[in-house]
Amino acid sequence: MAPSSRSAVAAAAAAAEVAAAAAEAAAHRPTATSSAHRITAAARPRQDSSHSKVGSEVMAANDRSVAVAKKAATRSAKSLKTAEVALRLAVESLKVARKLVDDARKEHADAKAALEEAEERSKAACRKWEVVDLSEEVDDRPWYRDF
Repeated sequence: MAPSSRSAVAAAAAAAEVAAAAAEAAAHRPTATSSAHRITAAARPRQDSSHSKVGSEVMAANDRSVAVAKKAATRSAKSLKTAEVALRLAVESLKVARKLVDDARKEHADAKAALEEAEERSKAACRKWEVVDLSEEVDDRPWYRDF
């Protein structure tokens, strides 16, 4: 195998390792630094004695792909952290909403009990004093028409 084809094969293998490291970094949600270290370690050039022009071009392309992978890992780590913070805030707001709903239910139950108690007292007072309920015969004419 010619030295340039060996370099190309080595560069292709290194690129495959870089892609695998980037995929692993995205799958395991590591911090940006640890994923960058993994990607950099996977992209280090192999011990190759050929210094041909093709090999150096392939290595330069490999370096560019490593830089892009580092940026992508950093962005994905930042977006994961942002999503995590958003989820925490959503959980906290749901807890607050649940507490507000529970408080409202308790206040509603208390008000309902107070209303029932007031109705019972009113009925008891009506029975005690034999008060006739005239609420149905209320004159709803304005007061000034009486003059």
